[in-house]
Amino acid sequence: MKKTVYFPEIFEEIGKAKTRKEKIDILHKYRNVKGFYEILKLCYDPNIYWLITRKDIENLKYKDMDIADYDLAPTTLFLLARRQLQNYTNLRKPPLKKEKILRLIAGHFSSLYYEEVELFKQLVAGRIQKKGITEKLIRDAFPGLLSDPVIPAKPKKKTKPATKKKVQKDDKKEDPKKEEPKKEDPKEKENADADV
Repeated sequence: MKKTVYFPEIFEEIGKAKTRKEKIDILHKYRNVKGFYEILKLCYDPNIYWLITRKDIENLKYKDMDIADYDLAPTTLFLLARRQLQNYTNLRKPPLKKEKILRLIAGHFSSLYYEEVELFKQLVAGRIQKKGITEKLIRDAFPGLLSDPVIPAKPKKKTKPATKKKVQKDDKKEDPKKEEPKKEDPKEKENADADV
């Protein structure tokens, strides 16, 4: 058996498995591969989303190094999963600009074997395109690995602010307890002063 197994090979093996139990057994077999959990989370966790789409990277121009085999590639998804892929998702605070993400991914693509480039595109799309590899399978194989979907709060209904009704002086209701202070009549004041 070869020493290093790459992600596309792992998912190919899972896709060829006949039963659900066999698929879960294969997932468990590779649980200790560095970056494996990260790849599964980046693809299937409902609360992690990519800041780019597959359409953005589908026809991305990059320098194709025409790498003949995984072992000859300068880097692998193993390394990227552990170090950089989360930077292209909502996990990165503050988020990178889309143009910068695309430039960095073009650099990754030029140093990955073509099967890993295709797997990378599938991760961004949110589904590994091998038979039977679903979010439910991942949840069954690794309970607690993926977070529960966060249901966004329903937006509050916009209500019109209450408008104050203009009160006319004639419409005022007088409160019997409140009496307006009496205005002194200047003539009465003069008469009161004269009496003194």
